[in-house]
Amino acid sequence: MKRLFLLVFALFCFLSPAAQAQTLTEILTQRADDLAAGKSATLKEIAAAVGATREPQTKTVLNAWIDGRLHYRKSDNLIIFADKTDDGFDLSDPLTGEALGAVGKRDTKKVKNSTPIKAVLRPALAALELSDPNPAVRLAAAEQLAKKPTDESLVLLQTALAQEETPIVRTALDNALLIATFDLAGEDEILDQLEAMGDRLEPSVRGAVQRLANDSGSSDAVKAAAEARLESINTLVGLNNFGNNLLFGLSQASVLLLSAIGLAITFGVMRVINMAHGEFVMIGAYTTFVVQTQVPLPPGIGLLVSIPLAFIVAFAAGVLLERLVIRFLYGRPLETLLATFGVSLVLQQSFRLIFTPQNRPVVTPDWLAGNLSINPILGITTPRLFVFGVALAVFFGLLLFLQRSRFGLEMRAVTQNRAIARTMGINSGRIDYLTFGLGSGIAGLAGAVLSQVLKTNPDMGTDLIIPSFMVIVVGGVGNLWGALVGAGLVGMATKLVEPLFPNNTLLATAIILVAVIGFIQFRPRGLFAQKGRSAEL
Repeated sequence: MKRLFLLVFALFCFLSPAAQAQTLTEILTQRADDLAAGKSATLKEIAAAVGATREPQTKTVLNAWIDGRLHYRKSDNLIIFADKTDDGFDLSDPLTGEALGAVGKRDTKKVKNSTPIKAVLRPALAALELSDPNPAVRLAAAEQLAKKPTDESLVLLQTALAQEETPIVRTALDNALLIATFDLAGEDEILDQLEAMGDRLEPSVRGAVQRLANDSGSSDAVKAAAEARLESINTLVGLNNFGNNLLFGLSQASVLLLSAIGLAITFGVMRVINMAHGEFVMIGAYTTFVVQTQVPLPPGIGLLVSIPLAFIVAFAAGVLLERLVIRFLYGRPLETLLATFGVSLVLQQSFRLIFTPQNRPVVTPDWLAGNLSINPILGITTPRLFVFGVALAVFFGLLLFLQRSRFGLEMRAVTQNRAIARTMGINSGRIDYLTFGLGSGIAGLAGAVLSQVLKTNPDMGTDLIIPSFMVIVVGGVGNLWGALVGAGLVGMATKLVEPLFPNNTLLATAIILVAVIGFIQFRPRGLFAQKGRSAEL
C-alpha cells in the first residue's frame, strides 16, 4: 500500500504544469495561515502541492523549507525567507527575491519542517531535479539518490528512468535504481538483479555489491552471488587498469617524442650533445604563458597562436646558440657538453629571475577541458590526447619535410658524409645552424603543447633531458623512426614500472635507466642504427 501511494505521489510530481491545481503564488498566499498553524497532516499536503507546481522558484522554496529558512511573519502570517543575522533575520520575498527588511528574532517563526514533513519535501525536490531540463542537474540528482536509497527514491528513480532519454543520465538512474534495489528489495529480487546486472564498473555499484557480500544480514545465497559477481567485476577492473597504464604509457611516449624529436635531428646530424635542449622546451612553455597573459586573446586562440610563435622564438634562440657557442666547439664533445650545460643553467636562472621559481599557470581552453572515457575506469584526458595527436602530426610532418625538401636532402647528405657533401657544393655550416635551429624550434613547439599537461616552471627542461636522451639511445641516433619507437618503448616501460613502486617514482626511473644501459651493451647504436661513413666515426 505504501509503495502504491509513493508511485501515485511520484506520478503526481511529474505531471505537466497544465494539470496542476494551484500555482506557487496561490499556495504561499492562500494557505499562509495553514503553514503558520503547523499541523503535520496539512503541511504534508501543502509540501506535495508545492512540489507539484514545477515553477522557477519551486526548487528554491523546497530547499529553504528543508533548511529551515522558510518562515512566516507573526504580525500577518506572511510567508518569507529568513536569513539569520546577529540581531535577528533579514527577510526576502520567496517568489521575487525582493528584500523585505530586517526584523528581530521574535518577529518570525520557522514553518514546521519535522522529519515526517521532510520525508515529503525531499522526494518532491528529487522529483523536481530528476525532471529538470538540464541533463547535468538530472545526473547530479540521480547520483545523490544513489548515496542514500529510500522507498521514496526507488519509486522516483523508476518513474524518471521511464522518461529519461539522455544516455549518461539513464546510466546513472539505472545504477541508482540498482543500488536502491540491493538496499531495499527482497532476496529473490536481489538475486535476479545480481544475475542480470553484468559486470558494471561504476564505483558506486561495485561498493553496493561489496556491501552485499560483507553484510551479516544477507542470506548465504545473496552473499555467494554477490561474491561471484564481485570476483568477475574485479577481474575486469584489473584488465581496465592495465589498459589505463597502456594509455598513460602512450601519453608519456607522446610527451617524450615531442621533447626528443628535435634532439634526434640535432644529435644525428651535428653530433652535438645539447644539454640545454630541455631549456628550449621551457622557452616554448613560457612563450605560451606570455601570450595568454599579455595578449588579449581567448585561451583557445592564444594556444593556437603560441604554438608557431614558440617554434619561431626557440628556432631563433637555437640559431643564436649555434652561431655564438657551438660552432667553435665542433669535434670537441666534452667541451660542447659542458658549454651547453652552462647555457642550460644560465637560461634556468634567467627565467627564475624573470618569472620567479613558481609554477606559472597556463589556461587550458574549453575545447581541451574534459576527458575521453571508454568506461568508468578506462579513459584519457583531452589535453593528453591533444599532445598525442600533435606529436604524431609533428613526426610525420617533419618526416615528409626531410624526405621531400631540398633542405632535407642536403641535411641527409651531410649526415651520411660531411666531406663529400661539401665537395658537392653544400654549405655544411649553413646546414648546421639551420638544423640546430630546427631541432630547437621543435623543442619550443613541444613546450607550447606540453604546457597543457606539464607544470611550467624553470626546472621543467631538467625533468625532460635525461628521458629524451634515453629515447635517442634506444631508437638510434639521427633516425626519426628510431625516435618514435624509442619514445614508445621508454614511455610504455616507465608507466608499466611506476605502478610497482607507487611511492618512489625515482626508483622506477632508475630501473628504466639501468635497463637502457643494459640494452646499449647489446645494441650500442640503437634499434635503428645510422648508416653511412659518418656513422663509423
